[in-house]
Amino acid sequence: MNDKILLKEIFQFDSLLHKYNYDVRFIKNHKKIKLRFNTNWKDKIRYYDFVDMYLNNINDFEPYVLSVGNPNKSRNNINDIQFQFIEVESHK
Repeated sequence: MNDKILLKEIFQFDSLLHKYNYDVRFIKNHKKIKLRFNTNWKDKIRYYDFVDMYLNNINDFEPYVLSVGNPNKSRNNINDIQFQFIEVESHK
């Protein structure tokens, strides 16, 4: 018996890839599944808390979650299937 809980089973990655006709023979156009784990951060001016932004309907929430990160390389690609997660509790 396999007692592991796998994200690929919870989110049904195989079904998603099949739905979008995933085929490794077409590497250039294939979709990848990406999991984005967004964590809270601070800069010199303020502390950015994703839960607070979400609960208080702050306009910056969505742009920050979907940010490109490094301006030289976009994190968001139209060929990818992305799951966005936010930190709800501090972790180690």
